[in-house]
Amino acid sequence: NQSTTLLAVARRQDGFTADIKISAEGFSAGKDPITKSFEVQPVTLTTNATRGEFKLKAKSDSETGTRYVYLKAEATADGQTVTEYSEPIPFTVTEFPFTLANSLPRLALTALPKGSESAAGEAEFSVKASRRGLFSEEINLVLEGLPEGIVATTTNLPRGATEVPFKLTTTEKAKPGTTNTFTVVGTSTVNGRTFTHRAPGVALIVNAPAETTTQATAAK
Repeated sequence: NQSTTLLAVARRQDGFTADIKISAEGFSAGKDPITKSFEVQPVTLTTNATRGEFKLKAKSDSETGTRYVYLKAEATADGQTVTEYSEPIPFTVTEFPFTLANSLPRLALTALPKGSESAAGEAEFSVKASRRGLFSEEINLVLEGLPEGIVATTTNLPRGATEVPFKLTTTEKAKPGTTNTFTVVGTSTVNGRTFTHRAPGVALIVNAPAETTTQATAAK
């Protein structure tokens, strides 16, 4: 699910201003089109344009390995279709080193009055990592999107670990009756390159505290 950009450069003969459609081909180990592994859209160079950018985004089930990609240019000149190919471009797709998942898609907490303590003001979940290949490094974790009044324990996935727990607690600043979504974001560095993966969002429901009634009885 990561992308990269290729720059296509066309050399036009003097006076040639027709559109040039540029597309990408190759990479597939079989006869499948390049769209089997990548999300890619053709680029059209209009009038005197000579440069265009291609963004290739690897699909989650893309083939991996190193294979050639070609840029194909098509234009019409003197009523004839002219096709040119670029030099082969070695292109490598590697497996993302890790993915993250949450143990629960939804959590509920109760906003407690100041000075109160209750298990209803706490919630726990865990983050699981699926490590790929030989990847075993530490994964730094942060929680993005927590609303005001909710605090969370902080932890990372240690080297080789696949699961860690998190605990959320409400404070007096928590706003009852709201639903928010937060995201666990993991980051790690492999061979000098930083990889970041976002787990699916977690819905966080903040409930209002239950009403209590105190009755006093006086005896004469």
